[in-house]
Amino acid sequence: MNWRKILKFCFWSLFFLFLLGLAVASFVFVKFDGYKYIQLGKTISPKTMPFAIVFEDRNGKEFYRSFGNQNREWVNIESVPETLKIATVMSEDKRFYQHHGIDLWGIARAMATNIKAGRIIQGGSTITQQIAKKAFLSDERTFERKIKEIFLSYGIEQALTKDEILELYLNIAPYGATLSGIKSSADFYFKKSVSDLSDEESLVLSVLPKDPVRLSRQTFLSEWFGSCKKSRKCTIFSSDFEPKRLDSVLLAVAKKQQWSTEKILTTWQAMRGKRLPRKQFWANNDFQHFRFYVVDFLKNHHLNLENFPGGLRVKTTIDTKLQTDLLRYLRSGVLHELTENNGMNNNAVLLLENESRGPLVWIGSRDFWEETIDGQVDLLRSLRQTGSAIKPFVFTAFFERGFGPLTKMWDTRVRFSGDTKIIQNSDGLYQGEIFAGLSLAQSRNVPAAQAFYLAGGEVKVKKYLDNAFGLDIRKNHPQHNFGWSLALGTAPIAIKNLANAYSTLATGVRRELCPIISLQTMTGEPLPSPCSPSTRRFVSEEARFFTLSSLANPMNRPEGPWRDNTTLPGKTVAVKSGTSSKSIYGSLYPVDNYLIGTNPNMTFLLWGGNTNGANMEQGTFGTTALGPHWKKMLQFVFQRYPHLNADFVPPKTVIKVGNFWKRKGKPVKKFQRIPSMSFVKSSLEPSENASEKSGIEQFLESELSKVIHP
Repeated sequence: MNWRKILKFCFWSLFFLFLLGLAVASFVFVKFDGYKYIQLGKTISPKTMPFAIVFEDRNGKEFYRSFGNQNREWVNIESVPETLKIATVMSEDKRFYQHHGIDLWGIARAMATNIKAGRIIQGGSTITQQIAKKAFLSDERTFERKIKEIFLSYGIEQALTKDEILELYLNIAPYGATLSGIKSSADFYFKKSVSDLSDEESLVLSVLPKDPVRLSRQTFLSEWFGSCKKSRKCTIFSSDFEPKRLDSVLLAVAKKQQWSTEKILTTWQAMRGKRLPRKQFWANNDFQHFRFYVVDFLKNHHLNLENFPGGLRVKTTIDTKLQTDLLRYLRSGVLHELTENNGMNNNAVLLLENESRGPLVWIGSRDFWEETIDGQVDLLRSLRQTGSAIKPFVFTAFFERGFGPLTKMWDTRVRFSGDTKIIQNSDGLYQGEIFAGLSLAQSRNVPAAQAFYLAGGEVKVKKYLDNAFGLDIRKNHPQHNFGWSLALGTAPIAIKNLANAYSTLATGVRRELCPIISLQTMTGEPLPSPCSPSTRRFVSEEARFFTLSSLANPMNRPEGPWRDNTTLPGKTVAVKSGTSSKSIYGSLYPVDNYLIGTNPNMTFLLWGGNTNGANMEQGTFGTTALGPHWKKMLQFVFQRYPHLNADFVPPKTVIKVGNFWKRKGKPVKKFQRIPSMSFVKSSLEPSENASEKSGIEQFLESELSKVIHP
């Protein structure tokens, strides 16, 4: 035998195979742009991974996670128990600390195992390869994707240390159908932080990534363990024990950490007694409308959630417990009553904390998933006619012109030039002479139209309502002229903007709604608040106090259900109702009902109607249909937040006369005839040449003499 020839043959064969391998590798490197993917792999960082957006209420209670198909948040490797780190490596990649991203021995072993089994039962992907796939590639099973994965893995190994790679893997590994990352998984399965996980809990979590969907559905973990062929008292040390995956990982970890036999057995028995939650719920549908509003709010303030792939924790102003309580009340027979008696199929509720303008309650509809009421429409963001709920702002504009609550107005049959309609009140009656403040509190339509013209007419009133209260009438209806009907609420306005306008009226300060308390990344880094700190004052203290004091005194409201349903003993609330309507065959039918209460600390709005704008039953008004429920819910609010009750403080420049207020040292500005207004003949028509003083004027002289000459 010529050994020299044999050795020479072997040498040249190996050299040829080396050259062939080099040629193939070079071809693959060029064909699949290996350099590009190696460099891409070097860019790996937590910021390239899609993590959860967590929404919390004002008390830190999580109510929603926005994650698509993933749900994860970051945890540092220092917080991970040693058992979990070792178990993960033993379960996923035994040669993790020896290879450079690709484990050729592991690939060969997996191929041999799969050939022997006749099917794919083992993969050869390393931890690094799994990261490469999740960070940069899809789940498609192609040769091209596998080659790219290899180049990416090599780049990742050059960019990160082994501990950094393991940390990244623990934060992106799948632990359930829609659950990823060790932090959220530890919280979901065991209600613990990662650092508090026991040995048996760490071992259980370590095997989930192999088959997260199937394994996480096995509630009882006894199915995860091996069994004995014959032994009746079976343990992991029984001679006929046939281990499964979790048993093998336990023994590998025990060997690595040099556990005693007793500790191994104790841990094994503890694992068998564990039970996983049956289902995963990450969305609370009662807060869907608010969550969508917050997401849009962040986008409008240039904080797109896609710009925070490392995860974001959003602490909001919402009180989930209070909102749940109010929804429970609405759903406990109230909905059936309103639907059956009034033809009202939906409700919306908004509670604002006035100083911060943070929503404490945001109920956009009764039921988000109820298709029969178009439940996914957020009515709080919808444009709806306001009815008389807009009158306080028109009267505030009127008071800015020097008039006051004690100004005499005429609640009688009138029409305006160019309009054939005679303005009517909702009750079909007229009261004749009436104080401006009383006409506002009792929601008389004719004085409201007069206040509209005396405040400057459509152009000036629109500008004032938009600038002072942010109602956006000109923005939403740039070409529309409403005329005097603007004072009766015919201009559609976003309900949330209407509520915010009441907060502005109550505080004198205009600012935007702000649903955010704080923002921070998943690593705890605080982010600047998106809420604008700017505030503006457009309304005089006197004008807004005249409006609020008129609405806050229960004695100014009509007796009966109106007063009873809107009065909370011991609580100061300026209350206004509103009902929009439409004409059907010459008859008016209500469409939107409002009841709104405000004080210096809070604003509470309840809306009722039909989502699609269909009419309700005739005679359905906010004070009667919504009143009892508005009152009950507002009582819930004050019970939970007693500090929200607060009195209106009169400016030093005003003085009280009867139930109303006037400017100190100035006479009450009298009603001025409006050129475009004509009285329609009736018994209440004022005489042009009347020399006798009216009853209101006599009353004013009497009350004013008491103030001037006590």
